[in-house]
Amino acid sequence: MLFNSLGERVVGARFLDLYAGSGSVGIEALSRGADFCIFIEDDFRAVKPLKENLLTLKLKALSQVWSANARPSLDKLVEGQEKFDIVFADPPFTHPNEAGEIAKRIDACPGLFHNELDDFRGPIVVIQHSIRVELPSLDNLRLLRFKKAGESGLSFFVPKPTETANAEE
Repeated sequence: MLFNSLGERVVGARFLDLYAGSGSVGIEALSRGADFCIFIEDDFRAVKPLKENLLTLKLKALSQVWSANARPSLDKLVEGQEKFDIVFADPPFTHPNEAGEIAKRIDACPGLFHNELDDFRGPIVVIQHSIRVELPSLDNLRLLRFKKAGESGLSFFVPKPTETANAEE
């Protein structure tokens, strides 16, 4: 469902996989033509197998793995001037508030994205969350669409045009 929705947007993209777990989403992005992926996972038990998978699949040169918490890592990415075309976050459903918290943190980091503002090719944020969790309204990102699959939902956000974001303040 995720990659069918993203389509050709993945080709040539810089991809950020937050709460990466096994890395299956970021690895799929790389296999579909993403140029580079940073995986962020704070469970040390998942980091070693993720790194091994990237090595086995010969994707190490196209990726970085951070053993870190997703929320503070966003600030470090912005400080390091890392820019992304696609940001994917799949926080654990066992922490229902985390989806809203990561949405707010991503929203507070507009420097995380390439500047192109186009719903079809520009930067996009996808947050996977329980359909029972309602994500907050955001200042710099607007909901483009929501897709439901069973108990899981995907919320797709794009940056608001600068004039709109400033006018709402």
